[in-house]
Amino acid sequence: MLSRAALLAAAAGLSMTVGLRPRRASAADEPQLLSAAEWTTMEAVQETLWPAGPGIPGAKDLNATRVLDAALRDPRVPPIEREWVRGWIPTLNELARARGAASFEALDPAGREAALVAFREQDEGSGWIRLVLGYTIEAVLGDPVHGGNPGEAGWRSMGYEPCDVRPSAPGGPPK
Repeated sequence: MLSRAALLAAAAGLSMTVGLRPRRASAADEPQLLSAAEWTTMEAVQETLWPAGPGIPGAKDLNATRVLDAALRDPRVPPIEREWVRGWIPTLNELARARGAASFEALDPAGREAALVAFREQDEGSGWIRLVLGYTIEAVLGDPVHGGNPGEAGWRSMGYEPCDVRPSAPGGPPK
């Protein structure tokens, strides 16, 4: 699994802003950047990019959309990146409607993958997928203090043991 993540990250050519840590954990009472509909679509996209499997948690299990939303709210992320991520969601839903579904999340897993392959061929589609994949990998491999990888589930599925020096809070000093 770790080699899968490393290959995906290398192939993706991750954005410079991936790796930013939110300054504080994403609490349920914090405002979201993504609307409810955008959240649902993004959750389906991320689960398609990092699906669950036997003994392997998927993106949804690892709070990938929460990590993405919190990272995009970070003031260090350029506003253009926030709008770029959100701005392509309607295109994914249009591709789903062309396949007979009401929305991207209404497609079955094979239909979602086909829609993402078609999306990749559009202007900036490949870059958008790389960026979203980067944030998804962040949720899988990041320290749980940042809002993803709850209970170290991503790490445990790969047999990874965390190091002794870990952050005490998002953006905080190691403990």
